[in-house]
Formats: sequence, structure tokens, C-alpha cells
Amino acid sequence: MYNFGAWLFVVYFMMEIRSHKNALIRTISVIDRIPLRRRRIPARDGNFDARYRALLSCYDHYISITKFAEDLSYCYRWFFQSFVLCTSAVLPILGYLIIVEVKNISLATRFLVHALVFIPHLYLFCFIGHGFMNLKTEFRYGIYANINWYAYPLDFQKTLLIMFAVTHNEVRLKYGVKYVASFELFANILKSSYSYTNLLLKVN
Repeated sequence: MYNFGAWLFVVYFMMEIRSHKNALIRTISVIDRIPLRRRRIPARDGNFDARYRALLSCYDHYISITKFAEDLSYCYRWFFQSFVLCTSAVLPILGYLIIVEVKNISLATRFLVHALVFIPHLYLFCFIGHGFMNLKTEFRYGIYANINWYAYPLDFQKTLLIMFAVTHNEVRLKYGVKYVASFELFANILKSSYSYTNLLLKVN
């Protein structure tokens, strides 16, 4: 029912984002290894120029990654939202039909296969959203854990604080107004599907 090619594009874009993110973290981890220039003038005017430029380059790379993730989320928002809405409605019905038709093995198996098609796609959607949310956290942790910020001049530390403030907002793949694609959403949809399946069984 849903275009498999669209999911392939989404997976490819997500792999690109992850590869750029990993390259960014590797670059951050070697900033402290950039050789210092021997000068009598301290701070940014001398020894820390190269490291300062490398940090700004990492920040620009992070901004480009998050912009690409936001554009991807915006372009595919209706595709994602319609899929999650359809999955939330179809899973309880499929669960109900599987239980009702349990004596008819072939028919129950057909319904089970349909359910097993929807669930991995739902997990993929939530996995992509969870990866978006981790962009900010991994960037900030990469700076904090890999750079000896306390050994740098005050101007360098102020720049780090500004970066932490700017990267505070998360990149989110939203479903509707308030729901965010994450593993929590995946668990909640499965839980609600189970509840609605029981409700249909009781009504029947």
C-alpha cells in the first residue's frame, strides 16, 4: 500500500546523516591533537587559532546536518503521519481478525503477515525519529567528552557555551502536533493496539 521506494530513500538519507554525524564526532575527538604553534602571544591570537577554526568548522558541519534532517522531516511529514495513522488503525483490526480466525490457519496466517509488514515499517519510522533526537545529544557530548575545554582560553570556552546554547533544541520527526517519533511512540502504539484488540473482542 505504501511506496517501498519512498522508504528506501528515507533509509538512504538516514544512513547519510549517520555517516556525517560519525565523521563529525571523529573530527571533534582529534581537535585536542592539532599541534599548537609556538608563539609568545597566548589565546586565540597565537597557539589556539587552528583548534578554534577546527571547532567552528565542526559547528558549521553540525548545522548543515541538522538542516538536512529538518528538511527531510518536512518533506516526508505527510507520508510519515499518514503511515502512523493507518498503522494505529489497522493493527487492532488485524489482531482481532487473527484471534477470531485462529481456527482457519490460512486466513489467520494471511492477517499475521499483514501485521508483520506494518510493524517493521513502524519501527523504522520510530528508529529514524530517535536518531534525529540523538543528533544534538551526541554532538554536545562529543565536545564535552573529547575536548579539554577547561585548559583553553576564556574566549574559546565562551564559544563552547554559545554552541551548547544554540544546539539545545532537538531535531524532531513529529507525528501530529505533540507526538514525536521515538521508541516511546512505537511502544505506545503497540500498547494501544493491544488494548483496542481486547476491546473489539469484548464488544464481539
